[in-house]
Amino acid sequence: FIIKLLKEEEFGLLRSPANARNIGIINSSSDYIILLDADSILLDVDFVAKVSKALENCEWVSIKLIPAGPKGTLIEKAQIMIEKAWLKEHGYYIDDRHALRKSALTRLFDADLGIGEDHEFFEKYLREKMGKRPCFVDTMLGTMVPATLSRLIKRYLWYGRTAPLFYLKIHKNLTKVFKAIYDNRGMLFSPLILLGAFISIPFDRTLSLLLFILYLYLRIRFFFKIPRKYRSLKLFTVASILQLIAALSYLYGFTYGLLRIIMKSNVKVSRD
Repeated sequence: FIIKLLKEEEFGLLRSPANARNIGIINSSSDYIILLDADSILLDVDFVAKVSKALENCEWVSIKLIPAGPKGTLIEKAQIMIEKAWLKEHGYYIDDRHALRKSALTRLFDADLGIGEDHEFFEKYLREKMGKRPCFVDTMLGTMVPATLSRLIKRYLWYGRTAPLFYLKIHKNLTKVFKAIYDNRGMLFSPLILLGAFISIPFDRTLSLLLFILYLYLRIRFFFKIPRKYRSLKLFTVASILQLIAALSYLYGFTYGLLRIIMKSNVKVSRD
């Protein structure tokens, strides 16, 4: 391999994950593009070879994506246990946002987006507009969950801050936000119910009690979605607290990002 280290600041003032990807693509010398994030881990020593082989016959490939916590912290373990509820027994997601041919690109990533830049490119552009479909490659890539509370808060502040840009640009309105809050694996929905229960205590204790009951019902139901061999009440309690913190961080960031748009100010899309 010929390795080039490219620094984003050497290519202008814009800072975003999409911009960094575009810089890498433009300056690459191969027709095969593999996109890795700062939190990616190569779990298969033959990952590059397998993906490259598949790209000989396909323009775009999908792989197995596995949540990982290499440091083994309590915070990592709690988040990974929650992921098991969605991964079930097979233990991985099918992800199609990491490898494609350079020749398949007729445009680059939208560098003005923060969160959702990969969804906009791979789903909205390649799949829906261009009608392309990825080929599956039997190889694994790990994606690290935040190892500390500060990293988790920073991640969800960034998600929230840049989300209004995504919804306004891709969906042309913010109504999809409410669907996303419900669909996002309960990451935002159930913590918001708990928050509502606390807020309503001084005004309507009956409503507050009903919201607490609804929250408990949703959490218990979710707990039993986790495969039995992975269940841990201790980790689930930690995960529930983390989800509440993540939801509050997301909402704070979202409010800030939305106000910046309303005030016609730039929204910072870099992860700094």
